[in-house]
Amino acid sequence: MAILEKLLGRVGREEADLLRNNKYAREEEDKDSLVSFVEKEYKRRQDERHPFEIQWRLNISFIEGNQFVDVNPVSMNLEDVPKLYDWQEREAYNHIAPIIEIRTAKLSRIRPMLKTRPGTSAQEDIRAAKVGTSILKNTYYEQGIQNKMSEVYAWLDSCGSVLMKNAWNPEKGPIAAYEGAIPMSEGTDGVFQLMGGESTPPEVGVEGEESPAFVEGEIMQQAEGQAVFGGEEGLPIREGDLDPIICPPFEIFPDSSYRQNIENCRSIIHAKSFHVEEIEDMWGVQVPSEDTNAMKLNKTNISHSSLGFGLHGGFRFTTTALKDHAVVKEYWEKPSKKHPKGRLIIVAGGKLLHKGPLPYPVGDDGEVALPFGKCDCIERPGVFWGKSLVERLIPLQRRYNALKNRKAEFLNRIAIGSWWAQEGSVDIDEVSENIGAPGYIGVYKQGSTPPVPMQNGSWPPEADREEANILADFNALSGVSDLSKTSQAPPGVKSGVALNIAAEQDDTRLSATAQNVEQFLIENAKQWLRLYKHYVASPRTLREIGENNIIEVIDWVGADIKSDDVIVEAFSAMVESPAMRRQMVFDILGTGLLVDPDTGRINKEMRSKILEMIELGNWESSDSDDQLHTAKAERENLAIINGDLPQAVSYDDHIMHIDRHNKFRLTTDYEEMLQQAPWLEELFRQHVNMHLMFMMPMQM
Repeated sequence: MAILEKLLGRVGREEADLLRNNKYAREEEDKDSLVSFVEKEYKRRQDERHPFEIQWRLNISFIEGNQFVDVNPVSMNLEDVPKLYDWQEREAYNHIAPIIEIRTAKLSRIRPMLKTRPGTSAQEDIRAAKVGTSILKNTYYEQGIQNKMSEVYAWLDSCGSVLMKNAWNPEKGPIAAYEGAIPMSEGTDGVFQLMGGESTPPEVGVEGEESPAFVEGEIMQQAEGQAVFGGEEGLPIREGDLDPIICPPFEIFPDSSYRQNIENCRSIIHAKSFHVEEIEDMWGVQVPSEDTNAMKLNKTNISHSSLGFGLHGGFRFTTTALKDHAVVKEYWEKPSKKHPKGRLIIVAGGKLLHKGPLPYPVGDDGEVALPFGKCDCIERPGVFWGKSLVERLIPLQRRYNALKNRKAEFLNRIAIGSWWAQEGSVDIDEVSENIGAPGYIGVYKQGSTPPVPMQNGSWPPEADREEANILADFNALSGVSDLSKTSQAPPGVKSGVALNIAAEQDDTRLSATAQNVEQFLIENAKQWLRLYKHYVASPRTLREIGENNIIEVIDWVGADIKSDDVIVEAFSAMVESPAMRRQMVFDILGTGLLVDPDTGRINKEMRSKILEMIELGNWESSDSDDQLHTAKAERENLAIINGDLPQAVSYDDHIMHIDRHNKFRLTTDYEEMLQQAPWLEELFRQHVNMHLMFMMPMQM
């Protein structure tokens, strides 16, 4: 009997080992198939996107001044256009670069104000909308969105499209603790580092088996269903924060370049080169280096730019091999029937780094979705990639360069001259090298005819008219006129009203791109709010400057974000300069709209606002007492909200104090506070009565 039990036990162990080996074999086969799938998709999408990428490289070359290149239709690569003759001028008269700089500068002057609208008129929804607006305002400045938008504008005008990936980075945000290992708050998903600072839930193996993931060298594992951070004693544990990442079009591969929007794409691959050591730090997997190229601006041996002298002819974009690098490919797939939660597969160097569902609930109603936002310079129907303005200007730039270089060659012939010489009358090599030099004495054979200059004629006036027409075409196609280029009024325009109209017309062509940028910010802001709502479980504090320079403190958690209906109140400074703004204020003053109808005069409060609008607020020294009283009244409002009862004093401006207290009590915020703390009304009543007590002797 004992022998039989031992035999059965050995057979059971053998079967268990066999099942375990089969399981590992299936896992490896599954990993290999996923890696092969992503690599094949990456190669297919590369080939499909190649014609668009060639156009992007050509656009960048023209912006940089390398304007004697063209696309080889056979090899589908950029190649230098060689000289036909050694004496040809190859100067690049770059008009595209200043046009792009002007457009970027004007777009950068757009100062969008992201706000959320409440879903209903309920006090709770109104407060939630205020919290959402404060979060967006805080995010815009803390995440450096203004600087990121400068990069967005550069890619827009050079390539036509740019994307932003909105991720959650566990290594950012406020410090939660300094413990070695603490459990995360309930309801917060585990996260681990992705490329560029983003993060996803920990990888889950085949058949639900848990596997470790890595966060900058700290292991996060599942322990009894709860995510746990591990690390050395005393290391800070952060709560995590938003991490928006600008993705140039060179890094993005949609499933088809002929799907216009991200919503129409089933999947997107984000590919970027990383050093193999950096990959190991982020994912904990050693990958071999591979052939990786990066765009680089190098000198070219062919003189095609500048003055066209030898090795210093100019520059061109070339691809340079990177050492010890590998391309990390993130495959993001939308939810489907086969994969209800979508898929995120990350591979590099032929190895699987991560696989799992989509990590970020950035879709409508808290559903997982692709965390990307796309912006186009000029939209193209049915095409994923937008159109750059540079594409329209390249033919004009080539024509202008040819015309200017022919003119330079004509001037060279006039200055140096072309000569007729009888055969055998002079030493051609000597004359060619020294003719035109000061003091040169030419020698010719006796009895022969001396060299005589050729008649070059005069520069045709049609060429000058053609040059003027090309410059006018630059203005027409780009939408940037001489008013923006030279900061001078157009001929015949002298009045201020005419200048305003000309400036407004000058910016009309930018309105389509500006509208695309606003929509781009709205879509991304919605994803920011959804990420905060999902990940922020512990209270956080926001501080912002409200009216009258009073600092408002808001405590919030993700549950306080109830609306992601984002709008943009854009203050556009593309047309409105400080001088125009001041003139507008003076025009309104002339109409009498700012006069108090009861007194027929401008009161002190309105005077302060007028000086602020024309940016001369420091001149209102006579009204400093009013500002001090207003600021003190606002501080008293905050003190009463916190449960204190500030005392009125004899030197208060009691009328102004009572006015500020009553205005605050008429707001919706105060009505909401009364629902939570009805005793506030009694405190305000007592404080206002203090001011009234001081006013009674004055009235008597």
